Amino acid sequence: MKAVFYERYARSFAHVHAGASSKCFYIPAERVVIASEVVGTFGVGQIYLNEDEAFLREAAAVERGESLQVSADQGVTFSKPEILELNGDVVVDLIRRLRWMTEARKGIEEIYAGLRGK
Repeated sequence: MKAVFYERYARSFAHVHAGASSKCFYIPAERVVIASEVVGTFGVGQIYLNEDEAFLREAAAVERGESLQVSADQGVTFSKPEILELNGDVVVDLIRRLRWMTEARKGIEEIYAGLRGK
């Protein structure tokens, strides 16, 4: 299965250590981006699945090799994309598990919201 690997850097104008760095795998056939993101210089990383249409358009533009600066205000830049061929079964299973994790996170957030509302 085709995957496009690239790095996404989002600089913060508010503080030198407040930006974000992501290692992204865009999977065009599944219309998803799997990303590992670290927020801030000393931040904790997280892995997530992104299916947002704007993010997918951005990933497709990176795949085409367009030199992107999403917004001068946001300070988002990208590395050169690398086209990879990955095991499709492994990728589909990973996407399935990441979707499950996303739903689990939403459930936990609902529980916390209920506790705060009491």
